Amino acid sequence: MSTATSQILTNGGYSRGHRISRKPSRSAIQSTVELAHLAHKQIFTTQMTSNIAVVLFAMFYVVMGVIGFLNFDNCPVRDEIPVWMIVASLTSLVNIASHFYKVYKESREQSYPLYVRVIDGIILVFRPVWFIAGCVWVYTAYEYVTFDTSGKESYCDQLTYSTALVFSTIFFVIILFILACLCCACCYVIFHEPDADDHP
Repeated sequence: MSTATSQILTNGGYSRGHRISRKPSRSAIQSTVELAHLAHKQIFTTQMTSNIAVVLFAMFYVVMGVIGFLNFDNCPVRDEIPVWMIVASLTSLVNIASHFYKVYKESREQSYPLYVRVIDGIILVFRPVWFIAGCVWVYTAYEYVTFDTSGKESYCDQLTYSTALVFSTIFFVIILFILACLCCACCYVIFHEPDADDHP
């Protein structure tokens, strides 16, 4: 085969290589765009799901606060339980309102005022302490609470006490789940042996 023929074949193959290499580039760009659209859709879906969950929690807090208010003097076994329900409901609703206010400000690329951060900080410290106190009041009355009006000192409205018990139990389950996740993360960091490939 002559040198000219070899050069033609080589150049032709080189050109074909170039033509072939351009197609993956377009495909890669298209895949990147599709991935960006998918990520945007996923983030939007996650945010919408989170907002729906927050709204459902808000509805539960409203119901809990109303029940505690209507039975304010109807739980002599623990007078603190209705008060705990009302205060927990109000602080949670304020926290939820603050959340949506910050989302609104961030959507407009605006900063929210300093007093909002101060309120969030106070609620962040107050809520766990208040919830723990409520759990103590609810569970210490569990053994001798009655729903019969004849037992005046040990009586509590059944709906009021049941709502407080369910809420405090959910709170404890969430706390235990968070602690379990933290323990698993700590164990992984402590006992994880790095692979040989991790070292340079």
